[in-house]
Amino acid sequence: MRTSVALVGVALAACGRPTFLGARVGAHCTDYQACRVWARDQVTRTSPLLVYDDPAVHDYVAAVLARLIRANRLTVAPVVRMTATGTAWAAPSDAIHINHDLLAALDSEAALAAVLAHELAHVEARTGRWLEGRGDAEQLSWRRALESIADERAVGYVIAAGYEPGAMLDMLRAVARFNPRGDDEHPTLLQRLSRVALVIAGRSGGELARDRYRQHLDGIVIGGDPRVAAVIDDNAVSLAIGVTIDGQGKAYKATIEGSPRGDLLIGSLRDRRDHQVAGHLVVTGIARDPIERVDPSVVPATREALDEELAFATRQPTPGAHVVVVRGPRADIWLEITGQGAARRAATLVAGIRTPTQAERARVHVKRLRFRPAKIAGEAAAVVQQTCPAPSAATLDDPRRTVGVGELVKCVEPVP
Repeated sequence: MRTSVALVGVALAACGRPTFLGARVGAHCTDYQACRVWARDQVTRTSPLLVYDDPAVHDYVAAVLARLIRANRLTVAPVVRMTATGTAWAAPSDAIHINHDLLAALDSEAALAAVLAHELAHVEARTGRWLEGRGDAEQLSWRRALESIADERAVGYVIAAGYEPGAMLDMLRAVARFNPRGDDEHPTLLQRLSRVALVIAGRSGGELARDRYRQHLDGIVIGGDPRVAAVIDDNAVSLAIGVTIDGQGKAYKATIEGSPRGDLLIGSLRDRRDHQVAGHLVVTGIARDPIERVDPSVVPATREALDEELAFATRQPTPGAHVVVVRGPRADIWLEITGQGAARRAATLVAGIRTPTQAERARVHVKRLRFRPAKIAGEAAAVVQQTCPAPSAATLDDPRRTVGVGELVKCVEPVP
């Protein structure tokens, strides 16, 4: 089954003001740069494939952020959003996004604090709006300078909160392992390490809090979550929505999306029919012409930013295709059927919708982070191969880190 993120663009609210993914286009969307970052925030919040839902880990990360804010007497109060995409970034709506896989790549609470401190510096200085979208050479140079300033401020934030400042260096190395290709908007790893080392200038002290970090991170999901969408014996299974579609794992393209897009898609269907199947509302109909992503009333700069942010992910049904939408609590699955006999095949698809069986549930294995005591001594890459029940070719640890017998290493283990 192919899954993709399908998103609605801008529509007009009942009051006549444009909305984007259910949120009003307002103060945070005043020009191209600001609107691009704001749009990415909205895209992430409303997509089940881009959100990582783990209340315990979220609360832990939020508590570390709150410690930084209190210790530095900052007036900003950004919220934490756990994501399944990107690394970490700050939105102008005062939200800090952090990828759950990046959390697994870190090795201490102090390193987590360093990530949050860097993004907090962007929020406090209101520079997040300048760090996205297009840029010529001069703009990219300016963005790299802003990133360097955020690194420097983050060192001070980390020290004030009682963490070991050297964790800034650990964090930068971990981010480089997590995203080895880098980008043009940040200085190189060597440049960042050198500059931060100068700012630290031999200062040490404060806690790393490795044990506390491992306690909170043990069991975090690694990679994509198959509970959102999986294919089992050619059946499309979504435990998140609570539905199996018999025999359709490879027959049709299935799209998992947030409810705002589902609302607009359903509202655009002609010959709509509602069905109650296996405890779900199932809506069928025929797709009209492509849904316009951005309402013409939105100013050109804003419209361009929103269009560009959605372009990589938007998929709409082919006009004239038969569409089946299975609605869930916060997300929907929709499938399109085209070609000869589409109406009959759509009816067969609806008849094959049911609740996942216990056997299917047991076969959906989620990869989770587990900390295990090393069975041998050596470099982490070799130790993991001998220690973890299901070793992978790569390790979440620094592969060159020297590990002693009994020292904890990171394992990625499939768990039903």
